[in-house]
Amino acid sequence: MGGYFALIKSSALACVSCWKPLPVARPIPLIDLQSYSFLKRSAFYLHYKIRCLEFSLSSGGSLREWLKLNLLLSLIIGMPAVILIPVVTLAVTEFLSLQFR
Repeated sequence: MGGYFALIKSSALACVSCWKPLPVARPIPLIDLQSYSFLKRSAFYLHYKIRCLEFSLSSGGSLREWLKLNLLLSLIIGMPAVILIPVVTLAVTEFLSLQFR
């Protein structure tokens, strides 16, 4: 169990040390949207609006870097849980079924 916590600690330190947010470029709307279909125009519009929201919230790129860091940490912490929970559940149910026989 100690090795798992050491892995988490070393991974967290590696994530923090590689924290280098890059500035987000100002979004530029497409001029000629009329030549695209309705679905593509809608997709371009949503993409532009999400980029505008990201630029207005964090033009320095720290929001994007923070989201990547949290995703990485949740994967590091979540994957052992996904692997271990079914095994522990099976062991507990087998133990309880043996106890009540």
